[in-house]
Amino acid sequence: MAFSSSRLVLKAISRTVNSGRQFSSFKSSSRYLLKSSEECQTPRTLSRSMWNLCTGSRRSSTGNRGDGTLGPLACGVTRVSRPSKTCSCGCKGACLHTEADSDLVNFLKEEIEVEQDSLTNVPKVPGFEVTVNDADIKLTRDIEAERITVRFNINHSVEMEGGAEEGQEEAAPEMRSYPDFNVEVSKGGANSLRISCAYQRDDVLDDQEVDAEPDDDELFLIDEVLFAKEGASTDTLEGAYRVGSEVMNGDLYDHLKNYLAERGINKDFCEKLSDLSSAVEHRQYIGFLNQLQGFVKK
Repeated sequence: MAFSSSRLVLKAISRTVNSGRQFSSFKSSSRYLLKSSEECQTPRTLSRSMWNLCTGSRRSSTGNRGDGTLGPLACGVTRVSRPSKTCSCGCKGACLHTEADSDLVNFLKEEIEVEQDSLTNVPKVPGFEVTVNDADIKLTRDIEAERITVRFNINHSVEMEGGAEEGQEEAAPEMRSYPDFNVEVSKGGANSLRISCAYQRDDVLDDQEVDAEPDDDELFLIDEVLFAKEGASTDTLEGAYRVGSEVMNGDLYDHLKNYLAERGINKDFCEKLSDLSSAVEHRQYIGFLNQLQGFVKK
């Protein structure tokens, strides 16, 4: 009996000591969190700014919730809304749907409407058959025993141009696509001639201090020339010898430009290729916006 009483006394003392430790630990943790919050206010400014955009007027400027407790703004903690089990998509909480998701969906809806208002038809390139595969575009034509193939990719090809000149009203800038393109000339043999070309841009002309408007020869440039075997893989092409325009004989360069011009790769072709690339890129962009909207709403 005495032993049992001693155990009861020891147990009570142990609980008291443990409670004191927990309280002390809780106080230390609280002080640490408050100190960390104060020290981390400056680095977390960007996170707060992003959170502010999502919450807007749903909270007071002081960060108080109104019930005497501190909200996320006052604590420096970003809060993610819990998924609603009654959301309109019917996922029943299977996916994370936050206020940021809703804001993004609403923005995408407006952006899609604006972009569709300026959507144009995809133009044709006379004399060439056009094949579009996502961001890759291929143009082909046959001239007697030769097959001319032009390949390019629309990714990272869009530039902003236009605007008002001095003394004119300000105009909205136009988005145009100027992709690098490869011209392949095949004569049915084992090898084909490949010429890599790029558009001559205004900034390059400015660097060269060219005052005149670009003529046919200046609208596009030859970057490099190489021979490639039919059906050669990308790895094989990487190891192929190529001649860059910076080390090419000037007369050879001019002859190659004439060689391309006689096969339809000239100023008119480059203008139509830019029109085609711009139209396809715009459609791909709208498709991306629709896909993103569907993904976020899912």
